[in-house]
Amino acid sequence: MLQKIKKIFRFRLNQYKNYKIFQSSIKAPDKFQGTKIHFGCGDVNLNGWINVDLRLADHIAINSDNLSMFKENSVDVIYMCHVLEHMSYQNITEILEQAFFALKKSGLILISVPDFDKLISFYEETGDINSIQSPLHGGQDYDLNIHKISFTTKSLSEIFDQIGFKGISNWETNEFFGFDNFDWSSKKIKYKSLSKNISLNLYAKK
Repeated sequence: MLQKIKKIFRFRLNQYKNYKIFQSSIKAPDKFQGTKIHFGCGDVNLNGWINVDLRLADHIAINSDNLSMFKENSVDVIYMCHVLEHMSYQNITEILEQAFFALKKSGLILISVPDFDKLISFYEETGDINSIQSPLHGGQDYDLNIHKISFTTKSLSEIFDQIGFKGISNWETNEFFGFDNFDWSSKKIKYKSLSKNISLNLYAKK
């Protein structure tokens, strides 16, 4: 019981620290116009975006683990950073179909997930399975922080293509947001002297 209480306390303390860091909104460049959804926003508060997440915080407008509340052709941009891996592999297509439904014609979806190929490469360099446990399986420090599916460029592109998305391509955080290191789309994992980005960043249009 004591260990459980300590675990909850550490989690709440980390939540507070993260909230203090991100409670001031982050301004994204004007290239993103119209209705913008930040799905699975967590602690990151992008200025001018509608923040959707299951967790509770002042900057989160909608508490949900899906996009079913958005009407057809009503959204210009949807951003998901390291959220899809937390969902069941059986539900991934449904979530992305909801995104496709909500996006306007030529609307943009930006996704970042842990890249399985990069994680394997990182492990081959370190030789230590513990170096990739967290990005592969989730931090597991609270109930929602568990990874249930892995992605490669091929697997995610095939899902995009199946749903009807077009123009599938890689993207860089600084290119679209004007800065780096505010979330896992550009953050790096570290092991001793080794430091590498392990994210797969893909965008597509409706």
